[in-house]
Amino acid sequence: MNDDKLPVIKKAGLKYGFSLEEKAVTPNSNDYYIPRILISDDAFEHLIKRWDGFHEKD
Repeated sequence: MNDDKLPVIKKAGLKYGFSLEEKAVTPNSNDYYIPRILISDDAFEHLIKRWDGFHEKD
């Protein structure tokens, strides 16, 4: 995406967009260029799924 498309995206009602830029999200991150860190399926299974937020609470 480039900046000239941003008005159309906002007018369509979208509030967030994501990029493939590998860096952490900060409070200063642009809502339409939120970076993501890609990880392998194996890393997700062994590291991320251990986080409390990935478990359903009874």
